[in-house]
Amino acid sequence: MTLMTLARRIRAFAVTLSVVVGSASCFASPDTIRTINFSGVSGDDLSKAQSLIATRVGTELDETTQRDDIERLYTSGLFSPDIRISMDDASDGVNLTYHLQPCPKVGQVSVSGNQQIDTKKILDEISIKSGDSYSAVTNEKLVTSVQKLYEDKGFSDAMVMVNEYAGTNDTMNVEVVVDEGTRQKVNKVKLNGNQSYTDLRLKMSNETKGSWLGFKHWFNQSKFDQDVSRLKTFYVAHGYLDAVVEGHTDVLSDGSITPVIDIQEGPRYTVGRLEVRGCTLFSRDEALKPFRGLVGKPYDSKEFARSVSRLQKLYGNEGYLTTDAEPEFHKDSSRAAVDLDVVISEGPRIYVGNVRVISRALPDDSTSRLRKWYSRFTPPPSDEIVAREVKLQPGQVYRRYDEVRTRDSLESMRIFKDVKVYDEATEDPNVRNLVVDTLTGDTGQSILGVGFGDVEGLFAYVSLVEHNLLGDATDLGFSAMIGTSAYSADFSILRRHFMESDWNARLNLYYQHTNRTGDITEKRLGSSVEFSKALSDSLSHAVRLRLEGLNYSLPDDPAPIEEINNYVAATIGYRLTKRTVDDRYMPTTGYVATGAAELGIADGLLAKLQGNYTRYFDVSNDWTIMSNTMGGVMPVKAHNVGYSDRFFMGGSRDLRGFKLYGAGQHDEAATDVPLGGSLKLVTQLEARRRITDNFALLGFVDAGLLGDSMTDISSPRMAAGVGARLRMPIATIGLDLGVPVVKKSEDQTQVIHFSMSSGL
Repeated sequence: MTLMTLARRIRAFAVTLSVVVGSASCFASPDTIRTINFSGVSGDDLSKAQSLIATRVGTELDETTQRDDIERLYTSGLFSPDIRISMDDASDGVNLTYHLQPCPKVGQVSVSGNQQIDTKKILDEISIKSGDSYSAVTNEKLVTSVQKLYEDKGFSDAMVMVNEYAGTNDTMNVEVVVDEGTRQKVNKVKLNGNQSYTDLRLKMSNETKGSWLGFKHWFNQSKFDQDVSRLKTFYVAHGYLDAVVEGHTDVLSDGSITPVIDIQEGPRYTVGRLEVRGCTLFSRDEALKPFRGLVGKPYDSKEFARSVSRLQKLYGNEGYLTTDAEPEFHKDSSRAAVDLDVVISEGPRIYVGNVRVISRALPDDSTSRLRKWYSRFTPPPSDEIVAREVKLQPGQVYRRYDEVRTRDSLESMRIFKDVKVYDEATEDPNVRNLVVDTLTGDTGQSILGVGFGDVEGLFAYVSLVEHNLLGDATDLGFSAMIGTSAYSADFSILRRHFMESDWNARLNLYYQHTNRTGDITEKRLGSSVEFSKALSDSLSHAVRLRLEGLNYSLPDDPAPIEEINNYVAATIGYRLTKRTVDDRYMPTTGYVATGAAELGIADGLLAKLQGNYTRYFDVSNDWTIMSNTMGGVMPVKAHNVGYSDRFFMGGSRDLRGFKLYGAGQHDEAATDVPLGGSLKLVTQLEARRRITDNFALLGFVDAGLLGDSMTDISSPRMAAGVGARLRMPIATIGLDLGVPVVKKSEDQTQVIHFSMSSGL
């Protein structure tokens, strides 16, 4: 009865979809949707239905969108499968009505037929309780989860069905009926013939486990077959192209089973000659560049796949979305080498058809009055808010780079729980629609944490940010930090597309109390306004206005000879940035170049030029060389500029191996007080080895100089060391160990450096 009921429901769903697709003529004309109504639902069910559909008032009818709406409504498990959409003509468009029927609620849940697995365990596994919606989707998940539970316990031939019968108050009582079947204990898993890898290494990925001591494992033939196939794939993927892997079972006298896997490894092949076929758009060297790191090493399918991904990125950025590459092996057993032909299927160049935005929001099930009041000020963003971040437009070449930029731009807003940006096939093989599918999640963010930094020392911090104030993607934030060497508070507001323009505007109000190097206490109260704009895909610029008051408490035993005054800084700055790196967090190629100028008053006339150039070189699949050069110059001597607006050197950001601001000229009396300079030049060279996608090791050499005037280049410093980078969800953590190689007696050194940044 239950299986028939499930089949009927699935057929009903298929019929519903066929009605929508079969009525394509209804969607042929570009009718504008004027109203969207729902029939058969109210209250929470109505709110949930409204949040699940992507169709919006004011958009044109679209068969695909309405079909996707039906699928989402059905798979939510909240509504019966007989979902229909009807249309009524309006004077200037059409009115849509979604006809829904809420699924019945679950009444009682019971289990019968189970002897080996406790009823509570089964109920915990299915996670269905009284009051939940019950649908064909729920039924299917229920059967699958209980079936898997029994398979995991060794009952591979267990049968599960569900009986449904009416309960009180229009509820549906559910009975899970189990026929457990039998099972056989695994004695141990035996491997024969493996020489290059230990039993432990090969068994780590196996589903079939042996029994030992009081731990029993049960035999499952399908899982054992998968284990044998998995080991075959493992050997071939690691260069054992002639490997033979077969499995059988031995039944022991006590009825238990010993699964046996026989392995003939054969030779391990290294990659010899590389050649490319099918490449017409790029040169041979360009096409083979992603694969060069494979030569001379044992063949590894994962490394080959990474190389193919780099090749696809090369083609995709020029609009060739369907490009693929396959290896063609030419084995030479006499030298245990395999020559690879990289066979490329380029495909056509793809152009953008329509841009389709799907904006969805999670249902708000909260009963909190405060949450409902707060939600009034943070409604889901409109389609227009999403569309303005799209980097591809109809008629343009469909470049993967711009697809990635669109996703990155939307994700950086931190409004969406999920962002999917993908291409959708059309009737024209050379045209793909761009689909931007967003799911709005919790737009507020609170962070509590601890850390360690050169400026802050050991610190704790709190950050509260709302990323979607008033529903137009405005950021409103507050943060505070208390550390052993500093404490601060900051209020900020970011308006994207300020006044409907391409400019973003950010206002910051802040207070900072810092114990600087040399026992100097700095108090900074200020504000800044920055206007930024993208000039092209890789070029952006910004204008920043700054107004600050700075107050210092100086050491008095001994007091510094240098005059360090309290002052007010009022400046205007300009910054130009060019960014071509391939990844924000783990770049391997490209560069970031920044030039900045600042003019104003800071205890005297301030005129400052600064620049930074960071370049990444992809040496091999896992090694990257990074060179970073930063510099700045002011036309006057350092003592003519406010203390905090001078250039300083030393610390995790520029010259590791030296204490923060500890490299350079110091006061003659208070020898721990750095004096800063008017000229600064630092070069960093790093060799980075990627261990995983989120972790890298590195070795570095830093060199720099800090001059009292723009012509003072007489005192260079140098340090060398090793470090590591760990990418976390909200930041990248850095640890560096640096040792000075060239230094002056007045310099203050430091071996261990911690850092936190938004990129590697």
